[in-house]
Amino acid sequence: MGHGVGNSGSTGTQNPTLRPKKLNEAIKMTTVLNVLMKHLKKWNVTHIFGIPGRPVVPLITEMVKHDITFVLARHETGAGYAAGGFALQKKTLGVAFATAGPGGTNMITSAGQAMAHNVPVLFLTGQISAGKIGKSYSQDSSSFGTDLVKMLEPVTKYSARVDRGDSFENHFRHAIERAFTGVKGPVHLSMPLDVLQEKITSFDIDLPQAPQTIAANIEEAFNLIKEAKNPVFFLGKGIRSSDSYEEIFEIASRLSIPVITTGGGKGTFPTNHPLSLGVYGLGGTEEADQFLQSGIDVMIVAGSSLNDMALAGFRPDFYPEKIIQFDLDPTFVGKTIPRPTLFVPGDLKENLKKILYLTLEFEVTDLWNESDDSSLGHSWGQSWGWGNPDHADNPGHRDLDYRGGFSGSHFPSQHDSNPINPELENVSPENIPTILKRLKETYGDLFIAAEQIGATNEDMSSFQKIFEELETVSKHVAATREDWAGVPAPIAHPMAQQWAEASMPQPYISSVSAVHEIRRNLPEFSKVFADVGSHAYYAVKHFDVYQPNTFFFDDRFIAMGNGIGYAIGAKIAEGSHNHNQPIACITGDGCMLMHGTEVATAVEHRAPILFFVFNNSGLDMVETGMKHWQNCPGHVVYNNPIDFVYFAKALGCEGFRCLNKEDIANAIQRGLQSKVPTIIEIMVDPDEIPPTLKRDE
Repeated sequence: MGHGVGNSGSTGTQNPTLRPKKLNEAIKMTTVLNVLMKHLKKWNVTHIFGIPGRPVVPLITEMVKHDITFVLARHETGAGYAAGGFALQKKTLGVAFATAGPGGTNMITSAGQAMAHNVPVLFLTGQISAGKIGKSYSQDSSSFGTDLVKMLEPVTKYSARVDRGDSFENHFRHAIERAFTGVKGPVHLSMPLDVLQEKITSFDIDLPQAPQTIAANIEEAFNLIKEAKNPVFFLGKGIRSSDSYEEIFEIASRLSIPVITTGGGKGTFPTNHPLSLGVYGLGGTEEADQFLQSGIDVMIVAGSSLNDMALAGFRPDFYPEKIIQFDLDPTFVGKTIPRPTLFVPGDLKENLKKILYLTLEFEVTDLWNESDDSSLGHSWGQSWGWGNPDHADNPGHRDLDYRGGFSGSHFPSQHDSNPINPELENVSPENIPTILKRLKETYGDLFIAAEQIGATNEDMSSFQKIFEELETVSKHVAATREDWAGVPAPIAHPMAQQWAEASMPQPYISSVSAVHEIRRNLPEFSKVFADVGSHAYYAVKHFDVYQPNTFFFDDRFIAMGNGIGYAIGAKIAEGSHNHNQPIACITGDGCMLMHGTEVATAVEHRAPILFFVFNNSGLDMVETGMKHWQNCPGHVVYNNPIDFVYFAKALGCEGFRCLNKEDIANAIQRGLQSKVPTIIEIMVDPDEIPPTLKRDE
């Protein structure tokens, strides 16, 4: 007998007329849209960023039903950037959508940037109804038109079109698994209009937990570290994406291993820690350069693929004897620096936890073997954390002299040395004329002579430390502007404007001074996104980072304007209940001209972000390279520079123009109190030489 509805031969106590409803409830039929939004809500996706068009309008109506806020961006690329910032801040999935055709192509750049930042972002693009594919339609994104699936494949971990409702679950599962497994990253689903509204069986999935794998050779790696005589950590952004701040801090502190970061890895170790040598590569420090020449026996690379920006200027005499490289992806391991490399695969955080465990075990062994407990540097149970330079008082198992390897002396802060006057404490206002006379005769003539013989910008920049020390002397003896008037300012030097300011009013401020002033006036726990250009590398070199997870910069994909969108997404992710952490973006006039209109999105959502716009009327990093390497200046300079104060007003936010340190300090204080975004335009010297000339091509 059949079991159809109303079959008179059926048995049982149930009312047969109720069976269709019961069956429907058991199967839980719903729409693709509903299942999608149900999962996003479950995963704490409170905001979705995008610009709609007809194929994706149903997404917005479904978002309203699930109480998810739609954030209308000003450009699809900006929507993708904001979704990335949201994912970083919220530690969940970011979501951005665009319509078919040009809407989707505009998201390609932001997908590439999400890939570089290792953030899980779901990019949804619209498409004409599946049943119409193959006919002539405008903005067709199938293989008959602008094939978005293929276009987004190189910049995502998964890209597919959902052609049928009953295939959505499989595609969705694959996409989310790829986004959160291994190195996190963006994924893409192309969703035809009719498929979004198709009825399917409901399902439920959780965000995947990455397998906590530890490398089989982890003890071999630890033994190399333990036995090294002159090791160094070389940290990339993978420390941030794996949330391994504390592990790396503990290991470095307990074993007294100096730390260098890449530009993208800046902020993964506190810059005021005595073991910090700062950044290497573009925007790198002299301390990092000097230490790499001291004869490194083991370089411990964690969270970096060692790309050209991270290793700019890396000469053969910098090469270590051996390399230990922690990475999930073996693609670039051992292919950049021609030295024996021990590849340590697996989850970075778990591997570092194991190294830390072995370090603690090693300390216990030492505790029993040593007659003097003080040789361990610090006792069991002592709490080590970020933001306190006293944490490095532990001499551990090695002490370091930064001028050349390990010695019996304690590792000094990079600010401890004073090459100009070792007896600076004896300087007083009474002998300032003698000091200034000596500086004028020695260093002023040096720069004049260097200019006359045609010294390169790189040659000139090597004198930067001298003039940094001049500032120290000046402050120590309370030198006046008149005192400094007799000391020639160096020509074409990164510190030039700073010294010119001391003698006469100028329409510019040095970028170095501006970065220092921003740091002085922002709370230590502020979160800062550095954009792309000279301004970013000034920040990489000169902006101190005291707290974990507070500085973000990409040195791989490097898309101009990404910092603007990421800052907006991060601030929106906080929600109105948590505006206590200031969020700022250090950007430039070129970046603002590309994606500055996204500030209007921040205005609309009452996101009080500080946007520091370094205005030098051009694409300074490119201009400097063209001058230095191609002898072809003047082609990337804006002949009609933008007034960003008026730009700010047009977008509905606060705007300030800054010509000196006092202007910057006042603008920051105003911005920190504002309920809307603040654009702080800083007029910086267009002739200042940025720290970006290490690359040889």
